[in-house]
Amino acid sequence: MGAGHGETVSDLAAELVREFSVPEPDLDRIVQMIDGESGLATEILRRSNTVAFAGRTPTLDVFEAVTRLGMLEVRDAILAFIDPFHAWSPRPVTDLSAIRELFLKFRTFRRAGV
Repeated sequence: MGAGHGETVSDLAAELVREFSVPEPDLDRIVQMIDGESGLATEILRRSNTVAFAGRTPTLDVFEAVTRLGMLEVRDAILAFIDPFHAWSPRPVTDLSAIRELFLKFRTFRRAGV
């Protein structure tokens, strides 16, 4: 379903943004759409393997990358992919995925010796 099948990158991005706007986004559908556009998949994988999001081992799987990043970060990556001048702004911990938030809390408590 990628942009190579008569669909432009902008069309794909618009479809992805629409999917993000529903109350219960379909993660499998989002991953399938991202996986169909090699440039976008590469960007998602690159971001998920940065110091801020990387696990113990690098990921080569788009599904794992999307879950590492969380929906808001993936949405920002999509917007930045279609518009390279899309302003990135840091978001508070509460806006990150629930798993990332728990990790950050755990790391904070561990460093504090709690």
